[in-house]
Amino acid sequence: MLLAIGLCTPVALTGCSKRENAKLAEFKGHAITVQEFEKAYAKVDAAYLPKATGEEGLKEFLNTMLNKEVMAAKADELGYDKDPSVAQGLDAFRTMALPIAY
Repeated sequence: MLLAIGLCTPVALTGCSKRENAKLAEFKGHAITVQEFEKAYAKVDAAYLPKATGEEGLKEFLNTMLNKEVMAAKADELGYDKDPSVAQGLDAFRTMALPIAY
């Protein structure tokens, strides 16, 4: 995974014609593209962005995104979606979040 991050970071900085679709990282068939990375980065409150700046901060943020993918895959693998307490928590979240989103 670190190799993918190291190799793809220069792609993001070069400005190729299909820059938005360039893959920065990939895990189990899901690619994190430049466009997905930039949208996620823009949505995060500055207080929660990495303390590092420049390329190091961008790598840290990408690593966080990739870790999220790994943890989600592991949770699926372990069947957490079928755990009654997890399902109950997700239902409670939906009940609270949907009216707020509406």
